[in-house]
Amino acid sequence: KWLEHRECSISRSCIIGASRFVLSADLPQNMEHSFYVWQDLKAIIDDVTSETMGRLKGFIYHVRFEFGYFDHNVVRMGLSNLAVVVVVVALCTFCFLPAFISALAVFSVMCIDLQLLAVMSLVGLNFNSISCISLLIALGLAIDYSVHLGHAYNAAPFPTREEKVTHALMTMGSSIFNAGLSTLLGTLFLAVSNSMVFRTFFIFMWGTVFLGLFSGLVFAPVVLGTIGPIGAHAVAASEAGDDDNVDGASAKLSAPTQGGRNEQMH
Repeated sequence: KWLEHRECSISRSCIIGASRFVLSADLPQNMEHSFYVWQDLKAIIDDVTSETMGRLKGFIYHVRFEFGYFDHNVVRMGLSNLAVVVVVVALCTFCFLPAFISALAVFSVMCIDLQLLAVMSLVGLNFNSISCISLLIALGLAIDYSVHLGHAYNAAPFPTREEKVTHALMTMGSSIFNAGLSTLLGTLFLAVSNSMVFRTFFIFMWGTVFLGLFSGLVFAPVVLGTIGPIGAHAVAASEAGDDDNVDGASAKLSAPTQGGRNEQMH
């Protein structure tokens, strides 16, 4: 390579295709502020490019600039990604559950994400790439609790809402609680981590599980027990119960009539 550079300097006929040089800069600790540093340096390079009429082009890069760019646009990108995830979750639940139960589950998940934003404010977390990814994961984790209870409610063969909710809690409540408890115990070790990434993930995981358990074991049963759909299974079971009651009453009424006829014959 040294010989090639020496030949270029002697002949002066070679063309430099690309070159790189290192700049030393004191970057701010805030990732979003690093984005503004990148904008200033990029403006300088664009000025040089325009002065040389495009003959000299370049770009500047540092790994902090990537995070700074994301943090600068995180609100717009985060809201759009959350909207897409909510739509996908709604479509998936509508395929397997009644419309009311599916809407209740999606509403519960949206409330959990809003409550997680409040938790972020309470503990002093910034809305950055780590918290945005954790919010997206929370959507997938929080949907299970309400959906499982809603499915058990829908499959319960009882005519009243109270009986269906009681059956759902008795058959699925313990499983939901054990699932949440195992998740809490499995992520407990993240609380003692020195990494900000793991501690942020721990806060979101525990917040998601606690709010999901409250939604699946308290909020959803109250709503379903008050205005939940009855369903075809409950209507069929109620009609079958009414038919059995009618047959039993007919049998009781027919017995004295036959006895009375026998006494008249004697």
